[in-house]
Amino acid sequence: MPLSPALIHREPGSRKYIPSPFYYALVALVFILLVYIAMTLIPRGDESGLYLPAFKQAFATWPRLDLSPYWPVSSFYLWIVASIQTLAGNQPTLIQTGRLLSLVCWIVVVLRLLATGYRTGLLVLFNPYVLIYAIRAHPFVPSILLFYGFWTLTRRNQRMGWLLLPWAVNFQVFMAGAVGLFTPEWPLRRGEMLRALLVGLLVVVGVLLTFLTWGGIYPENFTKHHFYRTFQEHGNPTFSYIWSVPMLAGLVFWVAGCRTVTQMKENARYSLVVLVVTAMGGLFLALSTDMTGITHDVMRRAGQPGWVGLYCLAGLGWLRLHRSHYLVFCGLLASGLTLVSLHYFYERLTVFALIAPCLAWCCTGETEADDGSILLVCGLCLAGSIAYQFHGSL
Repeated sequence: MPLSPALIHREPGSRKYIPSPFYYALVALVFILLVYIAMTLIPRGDESGLYLPAFKQAFATWPRLDLSPYWPVSSFYLWIVASIQTLAGNQPTLIQTGRLLSLVCWIVVVLRLLATGYRTGLLVLFNPYVLIYAIRAHPFVPSILLFYGFWTLTRRNQRMGWLLLPWAVNFQVFMAGAVGLFTPEWPLRRGEMLRALLVGLLVVVGVLLTFLTWGGIYPENFTKHHFYRTFQEHGNPTFSYIWSVPMLAGLVFWVAGCRTVTQMKENARYSLVVLVVTAMGGLFLALSTDMTGITHDVMRRAGQPGWVGLYCLAGLGWLRLHRSHYLVFCGLLASGLTLVSLHYFYERLTVFALIAPCLAWCCTGETEADDGSILLVCGLCLAGSIAYQFHGSL
């Protein structure tokens, strides 16, 4: 069925689907494991070197907002963590408080997906990076909960949902990609145009909340950090995100897409467009992008062709979508555009940016995947994330 604006904007009907008990067993197992890791894993990498100083500074400033965080983190998110820590006392620690907040947000969204029958949304929530950050003291997963609240409430015509989008964008700016999900189709209709304009204004409000609290595009303290001086102060915009975000989203479409091989052949023109655009994206990444971060170390032996080839393989997942599902493409494109101002290419930022549009797409009910495929993919993602928890450096 076409993913049209009318479908996205309509109120979801009641769903009779009852998830398999295996889903709840898997979620229970994952939750227990994540609680254990969250409470026992020693902070390292970004958590110890970047976020812990930011939490300590915000905690010392509480109950006032920290208007110049040590790291570019939402001042409101830091205030929430500091408030919880103040109420909790000395236990848990600041890092554990931030981790548990992320984990609570993750489990709330997962259980809501199961309760409403949108089980393909688990393919997004079990992404290895999402699982890693579900027990990281970081605003990423809380922003997913805010976006999910915005998406589900506005589709039910509840005005409260609109108030959540600015905060989701304040927590993580790439949630601004939501504006692409409301792209009006041709011929233009007044109601769709006004809705898209409203979403755009709410995104702007979220960005302004960030800039006004920081007193600029970046907090003053962050501009003194060696990371800013090394990677962000000088350099050029990274247009690779415009290609990488839609391409990597194809991993979800491989599993949850609707088209069979026969249908791909019947719609040869669309399939040819996907092949050509994916090849162009791979060529652009190969010629212009130097990946930094985790995958750079993992793919060092394979070199540039290795990770670019994987991105192209993921991008072919678009063959499984109907061309009428253009709104998810617009959402992914808008999410990628929010990252262009960065002067470096991180693979995890690509993943962060694709989460909201793909989750929104899964929550429309126009996805197809059998329970066995979903459980298998979620299990593999869980194994990968656990291996990283103990051997990675993020």
